[in-house]
Amino acid sequence: MKALLLAALLAGAVSAGCFRNVGHYTASDGSTIYVGEFYNDQPGPGYGPAEIKGYLYDASGNLIDTAGGFLCLGVDPKGVVPFKAWTFTAPEKVARIEWTIVDPPATPYLATGLEAKVTNTFAVDGKTYVVGEVTNTSKNVYVATIVCASWTDGDGRVVREAWNNGGAWRVNPGDKVPFSLPVDTPPAGANVHFYLDGIVTVPGEVPSTAVDIPRNALRHNFQTTNGNGRSYVTTGMGEVANTGTSHFRPDAVATIYDATGKLLATRGDPSDCTVNAPPGGFTYMTYKVIAGATTPAAPGVVLQGFQFNNGPVYFPKVSNLRHTVDAVAHTITVTGTLTNTSTAALAFANVCAGAYDSAGVVRSVGQASLELQSAALAAGASAPFTITLSDPGGVTRVNAVADGFGP
Repeated sequence: MKALLLAALLAGAVSAGCFRNVGHYTASDGSTIYVGEFYNDQPGPGYGPAEIKGYLYDASGNLIDTAGGFLCLGVDPKGVVPFKAWTFTAPEKVARIEWTIVDPPATPYLATGLEAKVTNTFAVDGKTYVVGEVTNTSKNVYVATIVCASWTDGDGRVVREAWNNGGAWRVNPGDKVPFSLPVDTPPAGANVHFYLDGIVTVPGEVPSTAVDIPRNALRHNFQTTNGNGRSYVTTGMGEVANTGTSHFRPDAVATIYDATGKLLATRGDPSDCTVNAPPGGFTYMTYKVIAGATTPAAPGVVLQGFQFNNGPVYFPKVSNLRHTVDAVAHTITVTGTLTNTSTAALAFANVCAGAYDSAGVVRSVGQASLELQSAALAAGASAPFTITLSDPGGVTRVNAVADGFGP
C-alpha cells in the first residue's frame, strides 16, 4: 500500500503541466533514474536538447535534493520528447517533484522524414542493445542522425530512456544509417517509441558536409575481437591521414551483417578523439562494436568524415611530450605543451594523444579538452595539457594532435 501511495503522489506531482508519464528505477550504481516525457505546451519557438532539473520534496514540504538531466532532443511547440534525470536520493523519501527547464527557449531546427527500424536486440551484462537502421525518407540531406527512444509500460508510464548518435555522417535521401542503442534492460512487455533527429543547417550558417575517406587512410591501426560465449566486443583504433585540401573529423561506420544482409551489430559510442585532421596531417580514431553471442565476426569498417564549414578551425602546435606509466593503475599519463600558431585567439582546444607499441601500432587513445574562454589563448601563447590513457602494455612512445576554435 505504501508503494502504491508513493506512486500516486509522484504521478500527481509530475503529470500536471509539461512533464508527464514519469517513472523511475534504480541503476547499477545505486542512483535513482527518473524518466518521462516533456510535452511542450509553452509559448515560444521551442527548446533545444535542454537541461532540466527536478526539485525533490519530502512529505513535510522540505526540499531534500535535486535531480539533473536533459531532454534527449529539441522539441517544437506541441511536441513531445523523452527525458532522463539522475539523483542518489531514494524514491521512498520523495513525496513531490517539481520539474523545470533550465535552458531558455530556442528554435530546435528539427529534421523530418526519418524512420527507425529495429533489426536485432540482445542483452549483455544488464543492458539491452537495440540495433537498427534509420532511413531518410525525405528529400533533405542531413549530416548525422540522433536516435532517442523511450520504453513505456501498459499504463503509458515511461520506464526507460536512451539515446545515441547514428553510426554514419552522410545521410542522403534514401540512405540507411545504422545505430546501436544501449539501455538499462527494460521490464518485460515494455513498448519502445523512437524520436529521431539529424543535423539541420541553421539559417545563415554554411552547411556542414560529410567526407568519404579511403580505407587505406587508416594506418598504424589495431583491431581485436574478444568474447566470452555470450557476447563479443571488437575494439579498433589508429591514425587517419588527411590527403585532401580541407580539414575533417573522422569516424568509423563499423557494422556486422548476417548472410541475409540483416544488420546484427554496429558501432556504439563515437570515437574517443574528436580532433580534426588538418590537410596533409592526421588525427586519431577509435571504435567499439558490441555484438551478441551469435555474431562473433569482426565488423567491416568504412570511414567517413565530418567537415565543419561555418567557421575557421585552427591547429595548434604540440610539443614537449612526456609520458609516464603507472603499473598499478594500468594508465599512461601524457603531458605536453599546446602553442597557438595562428593569428587568432583560441577560446577552446582539443588535444588527442596516442600510445604506440614497438611495431608502431596505435594501442591507446585519449583526449583532453581545454576551456580557454576566460583567458583565451592569444596568438603565440602556450598552455600545458595532461591526458590519461589506458595502458595496454608494451608502449614505447606517444604522439599528440590538436585543434582549436576562436571565441
